[in-house]
Amino acid sequence: VADATGEQSSGLVTVHQSVSDLDGVTQEFASRFEETTAANAVLSENARRLGELVGQFRVSGPARSVAPVARATPVPQDTQRAAG
Repeated sequence: VADATGEQSSGLVTVHQSVSDLDGVTQEFASRFEETTAANAVLSENARRLGELVGQFRVSGPARSVAPVARATPVPQDTQRAAG
């Protein structure tokens, strides 16, 4: 019984350490996700503002047709998980 109790205790310590490690990784992932989301918002706003500024420029000469810039299409969540 004493040997079994010792093995069980050792196993619980291992499980506890594994859960603690997993919790740390999860918290780090959440923090990086928040940072990435914030950076994305800043970049999107910068791109929008740059578009406004560039749109103010006028050039002389014959008018040329310019194709509009395509907007980025969000990747579906399922695809992001499979790729990552």
